[in-house]
Amino acid sequence: MRWAVRYRRYRVQSSKVESNLRTIGRIYEWAESVAGLDLDDYLTSRNHLSSRQIESIALYFRTKGDSTEASVEADPGILDHHLSVAENFLKWALDSDNRGGVCRLSLEELCTERSHIEQVFRSLRIGARPSQRIQPLTESEIEALRRVLVPKEESADRWMFPKGVFRRL
Repeated sequence: MRWAVRYRRYRVQSSKVESNLRTIGRIYEWAESVAGLDLDDYLTSRNHLSSRQIESIALYFRTKGDSTEASVEADPGILDHHLSVAENFLKWALDSDNRGGVCRLSLEELCTERSHIEQVFRSLRIGARPSQRIQPLTESEIEALRRVLVPKEESADRWMFPKGVFRRL
């Protein structure tokens, strides 16, 4: 909850926080059912998830579909999103000040661990193409649309609209 309340809600839209929490919930499910550990106790005891454990989380995301979302097989971007949220959470959890732990990592150790987590998650992403921004119309395209759509004055008090473009309500 600290991650969502103190950190994540300031970085994503409110509609995304719920989805992020579902992903974190699935990490906790994995920790309990697959790894057999209490994730909070594990992380606050200065333990870090190994590469194999992170790979196991990715496999858990792939095989244990969430009924509230489209499946990972149908949209590989969903897996990448889950992995991105998990990476963000685990990097945040490294800092003992964030998670309420007693043991502190030195700045150098923290940087090394974060870099390691980034590399592992980068290797696990499917690499679905990011959405591309729709480019705005050029001036010539806008002018062509105006020529087609703008009503023409037929007489002093009567306008003629292009046929098939506008209709009366």
